Amino acid sequence: MSLKKVYFHTLGCPKNLVDSEVLSGILQEGSLQEKQYEITKVLSDADIIIINTCSFISAAREETFEEIEKVVKYAKSGKGKKSVIVTGCILKNMDKEKLLEMFPKVDAFISPDEYRDFAKILTDVIKNKKHILRKSAGKIELFQSKMYQKRVLMTPEYFSYIKISDGCSNNCTYCSIPLIRGPLKSRGEKSLLEEIRILRDRGVKEFNLIGQDITAWGIDGGRKGGNLHSLLKRIVKIKGDFRVRLLYLHPKRIDSDLLDIIIGEEKLCSYIDMPIQHINDRILTLMNRLVKRRSIEKILSYARKKSDDIVLRTTLIVGFPGETKKEFEELYSFVKDSRFDRLGVFAYSEEPGTKACKFIDDISKKEKGRRLDKIMRLQEKIAVSLNKKKIGREMEVLVEGPADGGGFSCWGRSQYEAPDIDPIIYVRGNPEVLPGKIINVVIDGVAGYDLLSTELE
Repeated sequence: MSLKKVYFHTLGCPKNLVDSEVLSGILQEGSLQEKQYEITKVLSDADIIIINTCSFISAAREETFEEIEKVVKYAKSGKGKKSVIVTGCILKNMDKEKLLEMFPKVDAFISPDEYRDFAKILTDVIKNKKHILRKSAGKIELFQSKMYQKRVLMTPEYFSYIKISDGCSNNCTYCSIPLIRGPLKSRGEKSLLEEIRILRDRGVKEFNLIGQDITAWGIDGGRKGGNLHSLLKRIVKIKGDFRVRLLYLHPKRIDSDLLDIIIGEEKLCSYIDMPIQHINDRILTLMNRLVKRRSIEKILSYARKKSDDIVLRTTLIVGFPGETKKEFEELYSFVKDSRFDRLGVFAYSEEPGTKACKFIDDISKKEKGRRLDKIMRLQEKIAVSLNKKKIGREMEVLVEGPADGGGFSCWGRSQYEAPDIDPIIYVRGNPEVLPGKIINVVIDGVAGYDLLSTELE
């Protein structure tokens, strides 16, 4: 029996990517005689295209619609017509009838609530039993913990994301994640540690812990659930040569114990990803961020006093309903004084169903764009200035791929750069060095946000 080839087209964040990886593992389960599917990385080879969607903000939904339309047009043209399955977040915050009306040629819409039956539903679709969307089973865990251990990595083999939780219970007024993914659901510690060991044995050298708010890990399980600090203490005891990065730390639950282990443990990257969203106390309260300016400043001060090596990343929202010019200027001045190594900015957009939808959005789109641009122009100057101070430093770089000209042989990342979202380091040196290898370099130049370096002998 020939196997049906499945191609995953994943949109949005790394959490979605992990979901696609787990679904890939589910589809490849069973003995050789029982298997019906194999995963392909080549779109043209696929019999089935699965689009894992994102709908976090309006821009993400627009991209999702464009991608569905493009994929359907490709899949349904020519002689070898392909099946198209749409899944992911868009199924959790959009009416199914609307989706059917927009995309009548999609073969099936599968909600994340149905992931445990994913293989069966897919088989039914292939047998021309068109599946639309069953009634939601409610806010359930996407996967059983053991399913993560069979995932098929879609990242390069030397780094991986580890999803330690799903959903969120912070209830920030602007955020639709609780509506899409439900409340916080922490994965079990045993499952997480076992997954890291399995991937370590497969050659993974960098683990990026992800979740909507990983500082909340364990709090939904009571005292027996542990916390992020206790989880990290167990992770760093796992044998092997690898590094661990923490992505998305809510400032409400960052304390000295957590900062001490991040800074003090060799296996943990000296990297703090702490989205603060704003710094004005009134706006933070309207956002329901459960933290004040003073607490944020204490975290930054403590981290920098403990280490001059720490990299600080944050994200901001400008143009939140009611944000005055004075409050924006307070945020701008804070960015100027705080000098974050990495910083991203979103212009506020209204998300259906969130509490902020009831606020009066009295700031024009043009003004939101102006505020965003003003902070990003400032941040570019800060980043270049901080980069220049790194000239002469030696770093370990995880090679990611070959460089395209300019006298550089390859590019990669050190512990101070997260995959996909951060700048990279270009390296002069051995042109035959392979991706996944860790090399020593010295920083000897700056190209905007990126660094230039030479491999050490």
